[in-house]
Amino acid sequence: MTLDFSISVMPPLIALQQRFKNDDPALYDVLTDRGNYEGPMFAVSWFLTFFSHDIENFSNIQRLFDVIISSEPDLIKDVIQETILHNKQALYDYVTETEDISTATFVIFRTPIRSLNNPETMEKIIQAAISNNKTPEI
Repeated sequence: MTLDFSISVMPPLIALQQRFKNDDPALYDVLTDRGNYEGPMFAVSWFLTFFSHDIENFSNIQRLFDVIISSEPDLIKDVIQETILHNKQALYDYVTETEDISTATFVIFRTPIRSLNNPETMEKIIQAAISNNKTPEI
């Protein structure tokens, strides 16, 4: 049985996009080209591949896969969020330098290469994602 893309992949990414819209409207504007992109397309490839097509350091790929596979199912969403937040200034700088918010989304696809290839930075992003992902005890 296969699930429709809109049922299996999009809900967590839409939740992530909504989180940015509520918590950081300026960043949301950059991620969605001021609302011109309807869906959270900035994160789909990362969600589907666990960043493996962007990270060049194989040890880092292994570390990230280990963490994601051994954690709560939605941890990848938090890793995506922390990666974007870690690179937020680079996105703002790009928009300021180029005065072109419409292409900033394409810069987002390159940001993991800078941050997740560095083991220390990747570990910070992972730890922040894990801390955000903690389920409250009942």
